[in-house]
Amino acid sequence: MKKTAIIIVSLTVAIVLTALILVTTIIAPKFDEWFGSDDTTYNYSYSMVPTATIPVVPQDTESWVDINAIAGDLATATDTDTSSTSVTLAPVVIGTEGGSALTTIIYIDQNGNIIDPNLVNNNKTTTYIENDNAFDDTVAATDDNSFAEYEINSAGVITRYFGTSKVVMIPSKIQGITVKGIGKGCFESLYISGVQIPETVTVIEAGAFKDCKYLKTVVFKDEKASVKIGNSAFKGCTSLESINLPITPEIGLSAFESCTSLKKLDIKAGTKNIGQYCFAYCESLTALTIRDDKTTFNGITTFQGCNKGKLIVYCEVDSDVEFTMKEYGLNTSPITG
Repeated sequence: MKKTAIIIVSLTVAIVLTALILVTTIIAPKFDEWFGSDDTTYNYSYSMVPTATIPVVPQDTESWVDINAIAGDLATATDTDTSSTSVTLAPVVIGTEGGSALTTIIYIDQNGNIIDPNLVNNNKTTTYIENDNAFDDTVAATDDNSFAEYEINSAGVITRYFGTSKVVMIPSKIQGITVKGIGKGCFESLYISGVQIPETVTVIEAGAFKDCKYLKTVVFKDEKASVKIGNSAFKGCTSLESINLPITPEIGLSAFESCTSLKKLDIKAGTKNIGQYCFAYCESLTALTIRDDKTTFNGITTFQGCNKGKLIVYCEVDSDVEFTMKEYGLNTSPITG
């Protein structure tokens, strides 16, 4: 009996020890994982799988669009180097943050650019003219502009340009109104490289193309037209290389000041007065032709900052212009052509 009790006690102790070993080595480490622990740090990783494509219509709490994706969908096979490209636009609704009220509809073209609503017609399209060599008779502006790229007043003066073309072919009529003038500051500081001005224009107002630093070429469709050039009209057009001036009864103060790339200019007969600082700081100007022997100047400041050693003024021999140029210390030469 005594031996039996000893055996039972021994087995019990062995079972208890075995249980303790199991608890300490296998079960205990799982307690924190099962029930949590204040002194254990876990690193979780998440895998997020989108359940829907990018929303175009905003949600209640946030609104956003993928502009690049929309632009890619709108890409067309049309060659943008041609004179006219019709582009389909995508309407995108922008909502109010924190609410579902719709506040704005914008339009995006195939390049991802947001288009001014004034450029969009009823078919949700717009038209660009993209041709850096567009100054010839085969590329002509339409008689009427139905895409509202321009703002024009009742007097026929363009007061604002909304377009995005690098080369601007200004039409002779806009919304049925004959274009008679380019308004004050109309194109100021815009990123345009060329402009064609219709034969109907009679005035380029003050600062109309001021600081258009990428403007290289200006073409007047009718060189026989009479056009007044206002103060600072082309001031700061540092890339301007070519301009075929029509008859200009008056060229205003600082009209071509700081046109540092302009090398030559032909001023036709009929110009009565050239304003102060008109050609100031035209550092590259080497040939200036003045065909009217009665043209007057408002002082030597007209040529301030020019390279007087290289500049030659072509004018009539023994004319008032020749006398004035010599008085200013400029070189003169007879007109030959």
